[in-house]
Amino acid sequence: MEGALRIAEKMDDALVSPPLTVGVAPYHMEWPGTIALPRDFHKELVKQVVKSLWHHGFKRFVLLNTHGGNTLSLRIAQYELKEEVPEMKVVYSMFWSPVMGAGARKIVEEELGMPIEKFDLYHGGGFQTSCMMAIEKKYKIDLVDKSKAPPAPRRLSILRSHTGDPIASLPLYGKVFKEYSDGMGVMYRLDESNEEANAEDGRRYLDHIAMHLIKKFKDPNTWLW
Repeated sequence: MEGALRIAEKMDDALVSPPLTVGVAPYHMEWPGTIALPRDFHKELVKQVVKSLWHHGFKRFVLLNTHGGNTLSLRIAQYELKEEVPEMKVVYSMFWSPVMGAGARKIVEEELGMPIEKFDLYHGGGFQTSCMMAIEKKYKIDLVDKSKAPPAPRRLSILRSHTGDPIASLPLYGKVFKEYSDGMGVMYRLDESNEEANAEDGRRYLDHIAMHLIKKFKDPNTWLW
């Protein structure tokens, strides 16, 4: 939600819809209280929200994702919406995409001033902890207690050797987080990344990501399809 708000604040005519806070997470069901939606159900839910807003006059939509488990259902929702309403403009984007993949090193090292080896984007790592601390500071709410962060799990290398990616492959291969996270649910790599997390870095991370996505969404080429 915070990422969407930062983007919308600097766009000329963007509004943020209420967030869908329940998604596709069968691999988290080992933890009591988890609510997970079937992928097809989630896809249809998203489509109905978009179609409702289309009915009320909205023309362009960004499906902004922050949860890996939602990737496939949101991608399919995007394609099906375009097929069913050809004049609709729908873009999918993972919020973290500017600091993931091939271009990540350039952004992390040149813009954020951090060696890529110390950049820990994984679940509960220094990057996400810093972002949560920035949100905590902005809204004056209690979200983070770094003293309770468990050690980084040591079995990530085992999972990586089987799937190539210790995070994104989990929903695709049906693995359970609990099995590979020493039972605690964390998936970060570096203990020191959490120790060094702070609100100011988190603010910079969020601002830089938002800046790159704003540039993308303002580019007419983004909306050609």
